[in-house]
Amino acid sequence: MLRVLIVFLSSWFLLLPIAKAEPLKVITSVKPLAFIVDEIVGDKGTNQVLIGTNASPHDYALKPSDIKKLTQADMIVWVGPDLEGFISSALKGRTQGVLTLQNQKNIDIEYFGEKEGEHHDHHQHDGHNHTINAHLWLGIPQAKEIALSVKNQLIEIDPENEVTYQQNYQHFIASVDKKDQQLAKQLKPIDQRGYFVFHDAYGYFEDYYHLNNLGHFTVDPSRKPGARTLAKIKSQILNNNAKCVFREPQFEPALVTSVVSGTDVKVGVLDPLGIDIPRGEGAYLNFLQSLADEFNRCLK
Repeated sequence: MLRVLIVFLSSWFLLLPIAKAEPLKVITSVKPLAFIVDEIVGDKGTNQVLIGTNASPHDYALKPSDIKKLTQADMIVWVGPDLEGFISSALKGRTQGVLTLQNQKNIDIEYFGEKEGEHHDHHQHDGHNHTINAHLWLGIPQAKEIALSVKNQLIEIDPENEVTYQQNYQHFIASVDKKDQQLAKQLKPIDQRGYFVFHDAYGYFEDYYHLNNLGHFTVDPSRKPGARTLAKIKSQILNNNAKCVFREPQFEPALVTSVVSGTDVKVGVLDPLGIDIPRGEGAYLNFLQSLADEFNRCLK
């Protein structure tokens, strides 16, 4: 009788649902970074974007709900204090599960004002100096290095799923390399045509594809350009040096409209945050394609 009871109980326990560990909780600061992180995390966790698409990381302020999300996250991916300075205080004292991209030695970071081919070792600086181009996701080499850093961090936190993260990473790299070849062919015919951008965010993309950026309205979108800058841009347009002026959907187009008024120059829209790009598999490739398509449309 006892043996029968033991067999019965053993069978009953086998039928009980096995308790699953909670999925990994990842928080990514901005949407275009999430495009990359999503590809590496895959179905092994959730990835929530901290800053909504109707806001800019340049002037965002944390809400109590944001702080709660950061506290509960297993892993946080952000560029660093040079872009999302508002996050710094919330991360103070936390050392585990925080991936600060601007501190990763494998990521080649550009500085505003540096000449083409001239690179600084940003890891020699103490603290941050607000001179880096923090829009790392706009560069092909940088995006691949971001993916590598994310993969390594995920494996450290969740070693049981190392094989999956490795496979996801390899798939992402292969897909980006293929897209890169397509974009290079698309952008080559227009790479000598001059243009202006609203703010100086696109250096990684422009330098990689050798595009002809004549200048920008501002480095920091929260600061309006001076009269001298606007006059210089207007002069370039009147001299037919610029074929297009790009504005951004996050900011009022009044400045761009006033500068191009009375000229035949085209106006384009570049979105460094991918507002209209749905998240999901291939989103980062779609984001890159949207930028290339807009450059091509406005400069062709």
